[in-house]
Order: sequence, then structure tokens, then C-alpha cells
Amino acid sequence: MECHDQMVQTVLPVFYHVDPSNVRKQKRSFASAFLEHEVKFKGEMDKVNNWKKALTRVTNLSGHHISADSGGEAAIINKIIEEVFVDTPALGRENNLIGIEVHMDELYCKLNLEATEEVRTIGILGIYGRDRFVKDVRENSSSVKGICDMQENILRDVLGRNHSFTIKDPETGAYMIRERFCTKKILLVLDDVGDFEQLEFLSESPTEWFGPGSRIVITTRNEQLLSDANDNYKPSLLRMEQAVELFSRHAFRKNKPPEGYIHLSNRAIRYTGGLPLALKVLGSFFRGRQASVWASGLDRLAEIPDNKIFGSLKLSYDDLTDLEQKIFLDIACFYKGKEVKYVTRVLDSFGFHATIGVSVLIQKSLITVSNERLGMHDLLQEMGWQIVGKSFPNSRLWQHEEIHYFIKRNKDQNVVEAIRVLWQDPGTSLSADVFERMKNLRLLDVWGAFTSGEPTFFPDELRWLRWDEYPFTSLPNLLSLRFIRIEFSNLIKVPDVSGAPNVERLTLSYCMNLVEVHESLGFLKRLVHLEMSYCLQLKCLSSRFEMKSLETLILNCCLALERLPEFSPCMDKLSHMEVLNCTKIEELTSSIKYLSNLSHLDLSDCFSLKNIPNSVCELNCLISLSLNNCPGLQILPDEFGRMEKLQELRVALPASFNAQVLTNFCSLKKLDISGSQIGNKDFPVNLYEISSLEELIMTGNKELLELPESISRLPCLKHLDISECDELQKVHRLPSGIQLLRASCCGSLRKIENLSEEYECLYSILIYDSHRILEDEESERYINYMIKQSFLKKYAAIDGCLSIGVPGTKIPSWFKEQQDGNTIALKLPPKWQTRIKGFAISAVFKSDSLIYDPVIDLRFGNDDASSASDDDASSASDGVGFKNGNLWIGFIPFSLFEQMHDYDDDFQSENWSHVIEGNLVINIVDLFNHKARRCGAQVVLNDEVESTQEVVPSYYLNWNLYQQSQNSFRVEK
Repeated sequence: MECHDQMVQTVLPVFYHVDPSNVRKQKRSFASAFLEHEVKFKGEMDKVNNWKKALTRVTNLSGHHISADSGGEAAIINKIIEEVFVDTPALGRENNLIGIEVHMDELYCKLNLEATEEVRTIGILGIYGRDRFVKDVRENSSSVKGICDMQENILRDVLGRNHSFTIKDPETGAYMIRERFCTKKILLVLDDVGDFEQLEFLSESPTEWFGPGSRIVITTRNEQLLSDANDNYKPSLLRMEQAVELFSRHAFRKNKPPEGYIHLSNRAIRYTGGLPLALKVLGSFFRGRQASVWASGLDRLAEIPDNKIFGSLKLSYDDLTDLEQKIFLDIACFYKGKEVKYVTRVLDSFGFHATIGVSVLIQKSLITVSNERLGMHDLLQEMGWQIVGKSFPNSRLWQHEEIHYFIKRNKDQNVVEAIRVLWQDPGTSLSADVFERMKNLRLLDVWGAFTSGEPTFFPDELRWLRWDEYPFTSLPNLLSLRFIRIEFSNLIKVPDVSGAPNVERLTLSYCMNLVEVHESLGFLKRLVHLEMSYCLQLKCLSSRFEMKSLETLILNCCLALERLPEFSPCMDKLSHMEVLNCTKIEELTSSIKYLSNLSHLDLSDCFSLKNIPNSVCELNCLISLSLNNCPGLQILPDEFGRMEKLQELRVALPASFNAQVLTNFCSLKKLDISGSQIGNKDFPVNLYEISSLEELIMTGNKELLELPESISRLPCLKHLDISECDELQKVHRLPSGIQLLRASCCGSLRKIENLSEEYECLYSILIYDSHRILEDEESERYINYMIKQSFLKKYAAIDGCLSIGVPGTKIPSWFKEQQDGNTIALKLPPKWQTRIKGFAISAVFKSDSLIYDPVIDLRFGNDDASSASDDDASSASDGVGFKNGNLWIGFIPFSLFEQMHDYDDDFQSENWSHVIEGNLVINIVDLFNHKARRCGAQVVLNDEVESTQEVVPSYYLNWNLYQQSQNSFRVEK
């Protein structure tokens, strides 16, 4: 819809076997999906609401509804094709792909696709500035690691993203490509190949590496690399009329120049030589300028003696301000392909005002942004390198050999502004005093033993320091730095940073030997982000923090850290604080009250934490507080319920705590009090006053005998987990809107009420390993009846998924098909696609498995269960043969298949003639690949299901359906 609004593009909705009114009102499966999104994106509700609005708007557009009565899909497809051809302009015109048709025709002929038994290699000899393909072999395989990464990507792209490959050397990667692809018909495009070594490891001998019918397309600027190709193609430059159109698109937003600019445009086009990139850049440069400016600019081009193309591109560069030029050169040398947000932060640290600068470069067609990453044409990048080499030699260094050569042979090293080297040859370290001769160095991004000894000096101009695997124990002066990242280092102490008042981001994680932090760290006034996780020997930080700009503090897994600093009243910007698994911290400082903007505080797994000060209650902005797995916690504040904005609370309540205080948290949505020992007499009788509560987790409560009545009165509760409550005997009333119930491992649980009659939203029940609930046959019959009613009376009727897990070793008798082992075949009835609601499936597992929902493989065809079993299935499928087990029963609606976004074209009910009389073979394992010991299944037909009120649970069962082959699917949570 953004394309519709902003780019005036046509949107043609197709409602494929879905009622448009359900889309408009977000009913049935759409409502379920959105409610699931609300859980997943609970912090980004604006995004979810925009999606809803977009769907509603889509239904108001003219489109097509494909249903059983619409006259067939072929007719609808023909209508859509007709509309698209009539109303849509040519793709090439819309996307400025001017003159592409003749090139495509020529390339198609050379590919000779009719030669299905032949492996053909086609070379495209590239000229600077032509738009070719997206990926760039030269840039992405300039090192051994780069070649290995490309080999991994090729393997994954062809074999599927679910395949994982780790290639350590190019020889191994070449062998894997040859072995995996020698029988496969593939299309491989290698763009901008720079040398024979790259071809050697990616496509050395195509006829031996790839299967019959394969086509390999290689683009390069070096004609020698194409000597073994079957055919080559050298694209011609644009004809004059095509060049005029492309240039005019960028200069005038029209297809041809207006009167008064025709002669000037022709002059400009002649300078570009018909090169598309130069046409775009030069057109963008002249856009909106007076004719006199055009004439002056073209006169400057006329003075360039040799390379007119570079000259035409450089005209746009020369038109930039000094800061914009620096941004362009930094991107060309260091940041092509990097995230815009990261690059902007780096450039801003130099005072380059990067946000406006980057936008100017985009407007002038000097860079692009795609998927939040910066792009730059090869020709523009090489122009940037050329400018650096001629106008600012050695100002930016990014190849280790180049740096080593320069340092050894040049006395004047003050010209160096930036060094970024992420790979180097062992044994080529520079001297420890190398930076003393680089007074203007502003960026240093290196790793490992870049210098042979501990640096003696960092220049005053240095703003950005990233040195992972820093091998030395201390740091020199950090005077003007704004960003410091030193991870996995041998640092022992953080030095005096009082001389570095400008630091904004400091990351010292995984410094395993760090034991001391200088007191001055706590007084960095401009520090915004501080992260020191996994500093295993760090005992204390600065005694006091007065960092008025700090927003994020992360100190996870500092196992030796004994205390947190005192916080100053000036720290009112800190919003996010994580201190997970700091096992020696015993108390939280009362000065935490000064963190008035704190919204997220996580102290989980702080095993020694004994008390929380009353001052925590003064944190009026706190939304999330995690104190779970803090077994030493003895005291909670008396006014613990004063945090009115708190939405998530995780804490094991101490024995001395008055649980009635919980009702004061009037905004809570999630409450996790796992491990709290609260008996029925102490449980809050008015818990229902927390009217916003949606999720309640109270596992491991050894004092609870029956479910408190106040829980049943929670109006918004959807998720209840009372697992591992050993003394719990009865579950009577539940909240009317309950959707998910967990009560596993409740050893005393004997009675659970009929859940199928009243709770219309309940779709998932797991009570594994609560074996006493089935001690008598009446209870077993009751649960089987309850489950059957849940299937056929509710979720089958609304095409909803259902998952129920109970203790048991017997498949209910109403499953007509039962089989020992983890595989079973269902005979599909005639015309089953139009008759069924879905598939009921059941499985028995040993009691030490199946804590969660199982993984189910389904295959439609003519196989039987024996042919679908694993090789070792017989040894695992010798009947149940054990007393205690877990029984899982689920329902998979057929609509789940129909709603797939990426299913195969054959996967449509009208076209499944090859499986009309076939079987559905089902294979069931748990998440840890333990096989079911017995399973059952049956087809649920439409006429077996009673109509019922539509129910859409907001915690909709998170099952995903994946297509593994044409008729094979996997269902998993």
C-alpha cells in the first residue's frame, strides 16, 4: 500500500479461497495471525496496526475473488493477465532499463537453452559503468575468507537455506561444489570476476562441475578470463536516442530535454560516451540548474584531456561540500555494503553531519541504499579510490600489504586519516610507536596483533577505535575518542579516562582478564552506551556513576562483580539496564531511585542478591522488572506495588512477602512468580483486580493445593502455567477467556474440570507427567471425551489448530487408525479435498520426552507406513511397553495448507489428481528427535463437525507449515 500511495503503483488484490470480509474485518485465521503478531511485536504495536489498516484498505480496491464458484482459476488468471498487459507500462520503462530488450535477446540466443544436454559458459565483457548483476565476485572474494563465504552462499542458494556449510579453505569449497552440483542443472552468475584464482575455486571446469543443461554466466573486465567460455557477449553502449532518454529522466524527470536544453544535453551525453552510470550521475548533477550553469560545467569537462567518463562523474564529486566529499571517500574506501545506521554513527563521530551528507549523495546518484545498507557502483568506488590516490595519497588505508609498504618507506605519515584492516598476514605487525607519526589519524579499525607491542600513543585526532582481540594488557591515552570497542582482549585494567571526555560508546565485553576499572570511568559526561559483559574477573566498577548522558548499561555475566556503583541524580536518561547472571552481587544500591527514566531492569540469575531497596518503588517509568532465579532474595520493598506503569514482573516471592501486594500492580500484563511458595490461604483473594493481566506463570509452587478462585476471575487472562506444583490436587474454575493451560509434572493433580464445554478460546492444554489424574478408568474416559469434544465441537469447526498433552499410554479408541511406532498411513477417501476439515493425530511418548509440541512430517501419495518409516523404526516401534507415558493429541486443519504463501502450484485442491485415491503418511517425533512409541490418526470430515461460534485465540497456536517437496510437509511449533 506504500507503493500505491507514494509511487502511484497499481495494487490488484487476489482473494484466494478466502472471504474478503474476513480480510476486511480481520476475522478467523487473519485475526488469529494478527493476535499472534501482537504477542510477537508487542513493543511495535504501531507496525501491527498499520498492517491491519493496509489489509482493510486492500479490500476496498477492485480485485478478484477465487472460490469454488468463481469459474476456475484459469479464467481468473487470464483476466489478471489481460488487466496487467492493458494497464501496466513496460517494465523496462518503469525501471529505467532503457535499451535492455536488445541485450536480453542477444544473451538469450547465446545461452541456447534448447541444448538441454550441454553445459554452456557465456562471458559478458563488462565496461565501466554498465549495470550488470547484483553480486560482485571481485569485491566479495578479495581474500581467502571471502572466497569461502561465496562458496558457502552458492551451496546454500542452490541446495536450500536449511543446509548449513562451514568452509575453511577454498580447495574444500571447490570440491563440495563439484560433488554436490555435478548432476544438477543450475544457473550460476559470477559478476565482476577479477582473476583466474576466483574462477578456479568457483567454476574451474563447468562441464565436470555442473549437470547437463547448466548455464554459467561470467561478467568481467578482463577478456583473458573468458578464453574458455563457449561464447562471449560485449554489450554495445546506448544509442543516442536511448542515451537522451536516460539522461533526461535524471536531469528533467522527463523522457526528452525541454526547449533551450537540447544542445546542452547533447553536449553532456557526448562526454559520457553513452555509459549508463555516467548519464545518471551527470543528469542528476545538472537537475534543476540554470542553462548558464550547464554551460560552465560542460566547459570544465572540455578541459579534461583524457578520461571523459571519470571527468563526468567527478563533476558531481567536485560539486560536493568538503564534508560531503569526505563522506563519499570514506564510503568508497571502507563502508560499501555496510549498514546505514552504523556508518552514520561512525561519520558523525568525526563531525561530518552524516545524515544530511548521505542524503545528498543519494540525491546525486553517487550512492544507493537497499535493505538499510549502503551501495555504490564499482565505477564510482574506483573513482573514489583514484581521487584518494591522486589528491589525498595514503589518507585512507585498507589493505595490510599497502599499509606495511607505506610505513616502511614513508617518513611523513601525518597524511594518514583512517585505517581499516580486518585481515592481515601473521608476522607482519607494525612497531608499537607507529601511531606517534600519524597525528591526523581519526579512525582505527583493526584486530589482533596489528602492532608488535603495546601501542605507546594514540593521536589526539583519533575518534573511532575498534580493536577486537587486542592482545595487550593496557591502553595508552584516549584523549579525543568517541567510540571504543575492544572485545576479546587481554586488557587487565581500564586506564584513567578523565582525559577522554568525549567518549559516547564504550564496549569492553569478553575481556576475560579485566580486573580493574579506573574511577574516572563513572564521570564520562557524554557516554551514552556502556557494555562490559563477560568480564569474568571484574570485581568492581567505579564507586560512583555520574554519567548524565548514559542510556544503556549492560553488565551481563560478570561473575566476580560484587557491587554496582552509586548512581547520581544527574543520570535521568538511563532507560535500559541489564545485570544478568552477576552471581556475587548481594544488594542493589538505594541510589537506583535517581534513574528516573529507567524502563527495563533485568537482574535475573543474580544468585546472591538478598534484597531490593524501597527506592526501586520510585521508578515511575519502569515497565519491565526481572528478578527471576534469584534464590537469595529475602526482602522485597514494602511499597512494591507502587510502580503503576509496570507491565512485566518476574520474581520468586520471598516467604516473608505479603502476596496481597501484587494486586497493586494495576498495569501488569505478564506476571511470572515461578518458585514462589504461596499457599491457598495466603494467595491474593482479589488478584482479579489486576484486570490487565494476560499471562500468569506460577510454576514450582509446592504449597498450592488447588487453583485459587481469584485466578478464575481474571478477565483478560489467556495464558496460565501451573506446572511442577507438586501438591496441587484440583483445577476447578478457569478464567473464561483462557487459551493456553500448562499443568505438567503436577504429581498430586487428580481432578481437572471439563475444559471443552465452557472455555471457547482454549486451544492448548499440556499436563504431561501428571500421572495421578488418570489413576482410574473414569478419569481416563472423561479426558478422552473432553478431548474429542474439543476437536469436533470447536477447533475443527473454526479451522483452528489444537494441541493437547496429557499423561497416558493409550491412544483414544475413537482414533480409527492406530499403529505401533512413530509412523502411520491414513487412507484418503474419494474427493477428500472438498470433504475434510483436517487431520486428527495422536502419539504416545515415554514420560521423559515430549515436554513441548511434537514435530510432524506429512506426505501425500501412494506410500504406506512401512515405506515411510526410518531405517531403524522397527527397533523403536515395538509397542508401548511402559507404564507411564505422555499422550499428545492434535488437530491440523486442512486450511493450514491452503493458507501457505509459498506452496507449490500443484498444491491446490483442484489439481491433486495424483493423490485423490492415495494415502497421507504421518511421521511423529518430539523436538529432541525421540520417536513416538505408538500413534493414531484419522480424517475429520465436514459432516462430522458441528457448527459453532467463531473463536479466535490471541495466543494462537504457533505452528508453522513448511513444504519439503512437492507432496511432503513439516508441521512444527
